[in-house]
Amino acid sequence: VFDTAHNEFLNYLVTTGILGFVSYVTLLISILIRSAKRCSKESAFIIVIIPIISYCAQSIFNLATPIITPFLFVFLGIAEGMIRCFDEEHKEEKIEEII
Repeated sequence: VFDTAHNEFLNYLVTTGILGFVSYVTLLISILIRSAKRCSKESAFIIVIIPIISYCAQSIFNLATPIITPFLFVFLGIAEGMIRCFDEEHKEEKIEEII
């Protein structure tokens, strides 16, 4: 009678199994935490944190929207790229402080 769960997270759990679900949630949470830690020094991280949090909030109540879901992965990629660039910039500053 029913073909999908009532929210995206349960749907991922049912369709991809526990390993896929844990991987998906770990990806979301790890990028959000790492971005939030850098938010105090670089306010541009707020630009990528808000859409990711908003998508996660709506996915509690709805299924994945095919036109919007790719944007989640775009913002996750942007956030990861910003984290890596931010770490590289501050790595050079730390090396200069040590020298």
